[in-house]
Amino acid sequence: LWAVYRFDVGLVPDLALPFHIKAPFYPHRLWDTFMVIEEQPKPAYLLGEISNRGWWYYFPVALGVKTPLPTLILATIGGWLAVRRAGLRRSSVVWVPLVLFLGMAMTGRITIGYRHVLPALPFLLMLAGYGARGWETAVSRQRMALLGLLVGWAAFRTIALFPHQEAYFNELAGGPPNGDSVLVDSNIDWGQDLILLREKMAELGIERVNLGYFGTAPPELYDVAYWPLPGFIRHTAGAEIDAYNPYTPPPGWYAISATSLKLGLLLQNQDMYAYFQQQQPVTRVGYSIYLFE
Repeated sequence: LWAVYRFDVGLVPDLALPFHIKAPFYPHRLWDTFMVIEEQPKPAYLLGEISNRGWWYYFPVALGVKTPLPTLILATIGGWLAVRRAGLRRSSVVWVPLVLFLGMAMTGRITIGYRHVLPALPFLLMLAGYGARGWETAVSRQRMALLGLLVGWAAFRTIALFPHQEAYFNELAGGPPNGDSVLVDSNIDWGQDLILLREKMAELGIERVNLGYFGTAPPELYDVAYWPLPGFIRHTAGAEIDAYNPYTPPPGWYAISATSLKLGLLLQNQDMYAYFQQQQPVTRVGYSIYLFE
């Protein structure tokens, strides 16, 4: 980790330590994450609800809908086999870190992304591998066929979704087309569909769109001609943003990110995209941008 920061040594302003430490930027940002982000309300979306405080069950739901079903099935079998064969104590090396990390995540206020529980996945995968190995040793054609079906199912769903892996949702959520009715933010939408938006605009003969964008990349770098609408990260202020009327938007084409649309982009207690939540989009760009006329 120190090498990543080029073996830097210095002071950490936030911690006010009287001595120099290695890679000071790292604890500085870590402290900022715990003390600043946790204290600032951040709107989150789950199953049609919006909250600044989050939900204790957010990450179990995220794990249940963003993890491939075959993995969950095999992990359940693996957990049962591990406890049955090795006992709770000896098998705890695999299941305790999984339960512990998930439990820690469930106590936090930041409930915005499946990515926050990714450290739990290696242990889930080890349990799934143990479940698969348990079926192998059971030497049964039916079990081996079912195991092959599960592995093939996981592989096919992953490959078939290319290049939209960001928007992966399993069958419990209704797949990627229905994913944003369960979760948004980095679970489905990080501004990755600007290129597809440009191509869709060319296909429909759209010269310029009103763009409510959730992401950090400047859309103009991808040759997207647009007028900016209020956004989460980009276009949060300015004359064009202040001129936007959320009650009676002027005629034209509107491209609005799923996160902005579902969360409503609440500014000054005002839902900026309530009008479009009642409209039927013309089409969808990838899984993260809705296109309205």
